[in-house]
This record gives sequence, structure tokens and C-alpha cells, in this order.
Amino acid sequence: MSKKGIFSTDSKAQLRHERSKRFAVSMMIKKDMEEKQYTEENISGLLEFRAVSKKIRRAGGRTMGNPKRTREQDHSFENALRQLITKAKMSL
Repeated sequence: MSKKGIFSTDSKAQLRHERSKRFAVSMMIKKDMEEKQYTEENISGLLEFRAVSKKIRRAGGRTMGNPKRTREQDHSFENALRQLITKAKMSL
């Protein structure tokens, strides 16, 4: 009786599929991150990426983290947040 690896052929194929799916989603996210805004159009992709990454981590895989934010990104986020808060206050 021969020993099989930890993963069956089906689970290896599934893992490859998840990795390719993760890569496609990560490329989409990279483009979205360049735009520096979370919108109704891109939030589903971001959530999908999060779910796929979680599956990979639970299976023992590694996922790449985000690079450190730049000062420009921090300022951009702060300005966008201030605008959002101002807009919300005005609608009350």
C-alpha cells in the first residue's frame, strides 16, 4: 500500500484554483489601491480577497501583506475621512 501525500489530487487542484483566484483578485485590488478609494464597485472584490486569503491561511498557506502606508496615503485618508464626516454632519 503506497502512502499518499497530505493533500489529495483534488485538494491540490482546489488549492491551485484558490491561488489563481487570489492572484486575480490581488491584481484587481492593486489597481483599486492605486485609486485609494473604497467604493460600492470595488468593495465586493476586496471582501472576496479577504475571504480567499483567510481560506489560504487556514490551509497553512501564506498570504502577502500590504506594504507600509506612505505619508501621502495617510494624508489622503485623513482628508477623505474629514470630507465624509463633514458631509454626514451636513445631512443631519
